[in-house]
Amino acid sequence: METLTSVQKILRAMQEKNSLLCVGFDPEPEKLPIFLLNEMHQRYDDPDEAMAQTMKEFIVPILEAVAPYASTVKPQSAFYERYGHHSIRVLEQIIKRAHELGLPVILDAKRGDGGPTAEAYADAYLGKNSYWDVATQSFIRKEGPLHVEALTIQPGIGDACLVPFIARAKEYGTCPLIVTKSSFTPNSFVEMIETDDGRVWQQIAQHIAELSNELPEYDGYKNIGVVMGATYPDDAPFMRQVLKSALFLVPGYGAQGGGADEAVFGIDPQGLGCVINSSRGILYAYLAEEFKKKYDDYDRHFVLAAATAAMHARDDLNAALSRKLSARV
Repeated sequence: METLTSVQKILRAMQEKNSLLCVGFDPEPEKLPIFLLNEMHQRYDDPDEAMAQTMKEFIVPILEAVAPYASTVKPQSAFYERYGHHSIRVLEQIIKRAHELGLPVILDAKRGDGGPTAEAYADAYLGKNSYWDVATQSFIRKEGPLHVEALTIQPGIGDACLVPFIARAKEYGTCPLIVTKSSFTPNSFVEMIETDDGRVWQQIAQHIAELSNELPEYDGYKNIGVVMGATYPDDAPFMRQVLKSALFLVPGYGAQGGGADEAVFGIDPQGLGCVINSSRGILYAYLAEEFKKKYDDYDRHFVLAAATAAMHARDDLNAALSRKLSARV
């Protein structure tokens, strides 16, 4: 059986499902269905466990329902750290279930430390952990419960942070995604600082290109990528010019204000290279009036609403992609 790198898995999922869509899973406590909150708090005495189990009962059915429409999924680690080991365990279960469904996982954790700490993060998410083997009285290396295809990285510390993750990309074929041009409005102050060699985000992009020189290409792409916000489409062509063989994670589409046409600005000539994230617009679709009216009579109306929203988002992005590619002809 062919062994695929992380970026190969992502690109092939995009092609097989005809989808640029990455669904973000960011469970906000106040937006969870009340009937689930009541049910789980009756079942579990520990309030942290009850909240974590509510998250699981909400997320996993949606994950399964959107799988036909999404090429990747992106849980944001912070939302699973609220309730200690209970909700971190839920994150592990979501990663496992996504892999069972054939969905590559991008973990949005934005790790940004350096030295031995970066090495530990790199092992946990993109490499292998050390486990004690009693039989051989030695350590063995294997993937841990938070192992994913791709992980977001903050580049502020520089090479002390970036190099360990790039080393794992080279060794294991996993993919660090470096935050370069975020989707927040107004612009990130630091990213937009003007220097003699351009703005900081442009210098980061160029440095990533240099660091990626040691990485091999698979299907035209290297196992490295950047975050390129959909809310700044005018900057995407520069990013693609500098990083021709890098994967783009594109946040900001949908609830954050980025449109489909803006989100596909960084696409390559083959219509690949960008995974475009939508979180709130899909996860909480059941709260929108159009879906309330349509699905409110169903016990699991939040699942049906999310699946419909994911299908619409996929189709919306595909239509924008078609317009983009047609304009290039």
